[in-house]
Amino acid sequence: MEEFFSRRKSILISLALILCLGAFLRLYHVSDWLHFEIDQARDARVIDLAVNDGPGSLPLLGPRAGGTFLRLGPGFYYLEYVSAMVFGNTPGGRVALIALLSIASILVFYAFIRRYLPFRIALGLTLLFSVSAFLVLYGRFSWNPNPLPFFMLFGMYALLRAVDTSDAHRGRWLAGSAFLLGFATHLHFLAFVSLPIIVGAFLLMKRPRFSLKVWLAAIAIVIALYVPMILNETITGGANTQEFLQAVQGKSNKSDHTFAEQLVRNTTNHALGYWLILTGHEESAMGQFASKGNFDFELTCSDECHTHFASALTALLLFVSGIVLLFHAWWMETQVRKKDFLSLSMLWLGACFALFLPLSYDFSPRFFLLVTPFPFLFLGLIFAEIRRYIGRYSVMATRVLWLGLLLFIVSNTFFVTQRLRELERASFENVAIVPDRILKEKARVTLEQQEQVVSYMQSFQTKNGYPIYMFSEPEYRRGLKYLMERRGMQNDVVGFSGGVYAEGNYFLVFRTGSGHTEMLNAKYSSVYDVIDRKAFGTLTIIQLQPKTGAVTGKRQVFEAKASSSASAPGVPERYTWSEWWNHQGGSADDEPVDEEGE
Repeated sequence: MEEFFSRRKSILISLALILCLGAFLRLYHVSDWLHFEIDQARDARVIDLAVNDGPGSLPLLGPRAGGTFLRLGPGFYYLEYVSAMVFGNTPGGRVALIALLSIASILVFYAFIRRYLPFRIALGLTLLFSVSAFLVLYGRFSWNPNPLPFFMLFGMYALLRAVDTSDAHRGRWLAGSAFLLGFATHLHFLAFVSLPIIVGAFLLMKRPRFSLKVWLAAIAIVIALYVPMILNETITGGANTQEFLQAVQGKSNKSDHTFAEQLVRNTTNHALGYWLILTGHEESAMGQFASKGNFDFELTCSDECHTHFASALTALLLFVSGIVLLFHAWWMETQVRKKDFLSLSMLWLGACFALFLPLSYDFSPRFFLLVTPFPFLFLGLIFAEIRRYIGRYSVMATRVLWLGLLLFIVSNTFFVTQRLRELERASFENVAIVPDRILKEKARVTLEQQEQVVSYMQSFQTKNGYPIYMFSEPEYRRGLKYLMERRGMQNDVVGFSGGVYAEGNYFLVFRTGSGHTEMLNAKYSSVYDVIDRKAFGTLTIIQLQPKTGAVTGKRQVFEAKASSSASAPGVPERYTWSEWWNHQGGSADDEPVDEEGE
């Protein structure tokens, strides 16, 4: 008994230290070095409206699924709203709850992985999970897929507890799983599609017995989560449902590649993605596979592929070994609790792998947020299998295995630290970066840096009182406009205002060294003269002055814009709770504005 309490105390202390480390990496200068671009500025406007006008201004639908007009559930906006109300309606305040959920996912991961693996291995993997560069970076900014690891891990853990006949609170766990996984379907299109398949198949396999009251409660929770979407559909005649059907058809028919090509590409995507999550190393690359039919195929390997052949091969071996060991463990396992864990894991991984197939040539790193436990689980299975055969005979062999795990931890810590240092220098140095395989950034740009750019433009408006006209690359333009609007700066977009005015401060903001000179010559040199340039690290601001003959008016007249969270033209309309309520009374005729536009 004394040994049990001593071990439990050491586990709690270890978890507390791991949690502190993970929290530090996710919260260190998070507000200053925030990733704040197109999607973040779009969401900020929605939350501003709700904070200023009340929760009735929250939308009934969420963000658009990438590449479609389909809108997800509004759960993410409600998370951001709560975060803004608790921590302040600022970019940093809105990301606070996302960061806290990322920190909490560390503990949830340990609870989940501990359902199968021994506590020492589980603790080692949890430490690796807490410092994973991939997970740290997605926990440091606000975007609708980012809370997926918490909700999916906690939901799957709750589901395992719900089917465990020895658990005294199975009904509560089922209700909790319904909420957590139901909420997760609001966060990403692939979660929306995959989770009903995974959960449905697992429940059919297990056939757990609950009272009718428990089943109805779980179903009611899921329905309640979708009430906002249902209400919006009643007004629009099911427009978002039609977009869902088109999105499913479009994504399934998206690739022109053969099944063999998709299968190979999907496998290499997973292998490299798992390696990225486990090591933080972003430069690995594999050869390209092309099928020519009749069992004829071609393999090509670029210079990058040759350079990183060793790491790519290791990544592939780790992924394939993990799958083999997962199936082998499931086949050999006799304990019901562990068998359930392995069965759910196989269904989870299998469903996501299948759904990723048609997207294999248009793959995004954020997709791995749906399968975050599996790189660590595979490593744990490999670790446990090696230890089973040689660890019992050799203390040195066991130490070598722990050293290998330590190398993964050190590797991620190095790359996280490197990324944070790049963010720190971004405002005063044109930081050179390797191809970004995590966030797909072209340059390190921080909120702190964007605020400096806005302050520089504001200084001119303060002096002469003229409106600001700014144009920038798409990923930065909306964020800069949002920051200007929060300061009450009268502004418009260069080339979008309908004229060229004598009373105006004109600026272009580009990535430093991005070839903006060519754009100036091609698009702006006939209308504007360059009068100044100023570098803010990875961003350069160029001040323009209209040529005398190009001026079309003295000063632009700005009209007040009505606030709304509704959709752009051509996109199914999105109503707020207040608009839906007024619509039922027949008094609402507000016209939507372009929430995705300038």
